[in-house]
Amino acid sequence: MPNKRSILVFPALGLSLSLTYVVALAQTRPSPEAAKKAEVLLKQGVIKTESGDHKAAIDAFTQAIQLNKGYAEAYYQRGLVLARVPWHEVELPSTDLKDFEQALRPDPGLVDADIQLGVKKQEISYFDRAIAINPNLAEAYYHRGRIRSRYPIDYLEEFHKEGTLPKPDSFLSEVLKVPAGSNTEQAFAYVSRILQLTIRDYAQAISLKPQYVDSYFARGLRTWRWQRASWPSAISPLSFS
Repeated sequence: MPNKRSILVFPALGLSLSLTYVVALAQTRPSPEAAKKAEVLLKQGVIKTESGDHKAAIDAFTQAIQLNKGYAEAYYQRGLVLARVPWHEVELPSTDLKDFEQALRPDPGLVDADIQLGVKKQEISYFDRAIAINPNLAEAYYHRGRIRSRYPIDYLEEFHKEGTLPKPDSFLSEVLKVPAGSNTEQAFAYVSRILQLTIRDYAQAISLKPQYVDSYFARGLRTWRWQRASWPSAISPLSFS
């Protein structure tokens, strides 16, 4: 049976549940016996996952979902298995993305599903949402930093190689989201700011999880690449909101 957080609504985060879905969920709420059996199947699925028996794990999670249509954890766990299982190994009942999205419907507070979706889709908004719900998620800061730095580093590397500022173009406005009307200096400063925020994300991940080796490496690499493509002396620091 969905836990208490299943009925939470976060309108500011765009997570409001539709009335239609809430009604449908109530109509499909399992009996106490079915809910208990679904919990047993979930535990069995986790055990099978840990032993590497993907097919048995998927079957157990699928049976749990059939007994409890709103079982967010079962969708999430099945999504984890679907994300790693070779496509030819078993007949897949769903996809990992669909399962992670489905898990968030009855339980919008399931931030682990947001993190998985953010990694799969390479979209920052999922990490923003997870952090807004739980600001102590080192993984969310780390992955948000990785996505933030993907294109800005290429832009700064181009400046480092050519010695001149790349001209504003569709890449800057569409991919890097540089404000319309920015000149080359403003665009460069804006992109540099994105990298600064990236480094800050890695630092936050490290503060939350001091043993997070990947964050140390990523922060060091991004810091070095940002410093080697330093701001032209003619550019004055801009203020950012």
